[in-house]
Amino acid sequence: MVWRTYMRKILEFIENQNPLKTTPIIIASVILRGIFEGSFESARNLHFQVSLYKAFLFFFLHQFSFYFAAFLLLTLIIALTSRTNVFRAYNLVSTFSFLIIVPPLFDSLFGGGYKLKYIFTGDEFWETLKNFFNPFYDLSPLGITYGMRLEITLALLGILIYVLLKTGKLIRGIIAGILSFFVLLFLGSVPHFFVSIFNISSGFAFRSHSLLYEDTQRYSILNLFVIVLALIFFAFLYDKRKALTVLTLRIQKLPFYISMGIVGFVLGYRVGGHLWPHPFKNPFDYIALLGLILALSLSHHFGVLINDINDYEIDRLNGKKTSVNGGGLSLYEAKVIAGILFVLASALFLSLGFDALILGLATLGLAWIYSVDPIRTKRIYLLSTFTLGSISVFCQLIGASLWLKDKVILAYPKEVIFATLIGVSLAFTVKDIEDYKGDKAFGILTNYTLFGMEIGRILSGIFTFLAFFLIPIILDSPITVKLFVWILGLIASFLASRKKFYEIPLWLLFFLMLIPVSYFYLRKDISSNFSLRRDNPYSEILGLLHKDPELALKEINYYLSIDPCDLRFANLKLLFFLYKNPDSLERFYEKLKGECQIDDRTLLIVGAYYLRVGNFEGAKEMGIKALRVGSVDALAFLELVEDSLKNYDEALRYSNLAKKYKANYPFVYSLLSR
Repeated sequence: MVWRTYMRKILEFIENQNPLKTTPIIIASVILRGIFEGSFESARNLHFQVSLYKAFLFFFLHQFSFYFAAFLLLTLIIALTSRTNVFRAYNLVSTFSFLIIVPPLFDSLFGGGYKLKYIFTGDEFWETLKNFFNPFYDLSPLGITYGMRLEITLALLGILIYVLLKTGKLIRGIIAGILSFFVLLFLGSVPHFFVSIFNISSGFAFRSHSLLYEDTQRYSILNLFVIVLALIFFAFLYDKRKALTVLTLRIQKLPFYISMGIVGFVLGYRVGGHLWPHPFKNPFDYIALLGLILALSLSHHFGVLINDINDYEIDRLNGKKTSVNGGGLSLYEAKVIAGILFVLASALFLSLGFDALILGLATLGLAWIYSVDPIRTKRIYLLSTFTLGSISVFCQLIGASLWLKDKVILAYPKEVIFATLIGVSLAFTVKDIEDYKGDKAFGILTNYTLFGMEIGRILSGIFTFLAFFLIPIILDSPITVKLFVWILGLIASFLASRKKFYEIPLWLLFFLMLIPVSYFYLRKDISSNFSLRRDNPYSEILGLLHKDPELALKEINYYLSIDPCDLRFANLKLLFFLYKNPDSLERFYEKLKGECQIDDRTLLIVGAYYLRVGNFEGAKEMGIKALRVGSVDALAFLELVEDSLKNYDEALRYSNLAKKYKANYPFVYSLLSR
């Protein structure tokens, strides 16, 4: 038939496009969907959210993760049922992705204003399943509008027709349509399936406090997990050998960078875990840890791929098979995959929090600087391994930022940062032995190219032993641990000075060293370094608190009604109670601590209350807790507490530290002056 021939020509034209050209259609469609959905549905504003930060998360994280997950899953279904190349199927889905703008436009014709949401319960799931295609049954109370039902129906019909045209088999088209419907229903029901696994309520999972602060982040990270799994399946359908090449990029080095992130996560908890209301009660705390591991894995693979691309000639001269010169990937494929890895890693970092995103981008940037001209620190003697040490430190800081948020740099134990930099900068020099020939030809400065193979091997052995020797000293490990690690260091030094690169045994020795050193370090009372106090962007209400406290309280309660965990205003309310209604302070503090993360200033205000009522031990406990998470003002506070306890030597010690680190004495005195 003429129409069928014409239709096939159109489809072939779409299928043969470059995926890099069709992907922007998805991007434009998703942004337009957000604009129209925000304007015409319940939000009734362009941003869709009241808070600009949540609007940013919604538009550029939540929306994109949801729709890309949906489009990838539909691509896989079409490719499998029609036996079409996955990229051809992807081009089809991308081109027709503009269908997602239909619901808000269609609904607006009938007034709009619908409140859209996920499916949260089993009853809602079955109600949707049974009545989705019944036009006389209203599903809008479940957040499923007639516009959405039209959109999905059109998509399913399109998939059915496409598979029928490709295969000539109606049954395959019907199967593709049914599978597509269940996939979309699954994505819309992710919260229900998630809470069912953990046997908890959706309200607790998505609204109670978690390391993933916003519910938008929680929805997004689940969608990102789906995207990663779909992309792996996508890669295997395209080319199994290439998929395995990407998945196993320098896999032996991956545990090191993951372990750095986990070390940071554990230390962050030890330093600041007491500020959180119920750590590890919400399952999203564990999801955050899983997301951290996945984000670091993607970052590692990005760094390796960038290195393989830029070391192509060197690796070829060395006879070293990598992802690029070993025939696994072409240079073009490697660059595209590196771009995908960068975007996915960045999205996962953002889902973990804004602080994790900043640190994650720094980590990815250091990986670029290490490998790529014009800086390319890899070719500069010792700066190369120092860059790798810096990447290791940033992996730790990302993990710690889940607990310490914006205070992570200043509160994270500096001795751990120093030990990591020293250890990696010295020990990683041994890896250059396998690249000697190419490094020498291309001017890469290492122990071996600068001093020759014999002296270079001796230096690498010495540097490796120094790393094992210094780390337990810097971290003040017990003497038995030091002796054990030094013995490991001698073995590692011997292996590092051989002509052959014993990579796996050296990694095993490193992890064997890390276990006792970390164990005994974590048993100590970890006191963080001191941080600067936060700037307060709410000076007007703070000034009003002195002039008209009751009016100030009214303003404070207004902002807390929008965000009960906004510590800027919660702490102002604590100050109001401290000055005007001290009997209510403890009750409000317990409520705040049970529902929100608290900070050092919260602890100092409560400590001031205890000091006022003569509970000196309680005041001291609050001051020490504030000090542990990096409050320099806690030094001045503890000076006053110790003076009240007549511990004059301790008071003098805190006084000297407070002056050294420029504690804010006026703030501390203001807590006690009224």
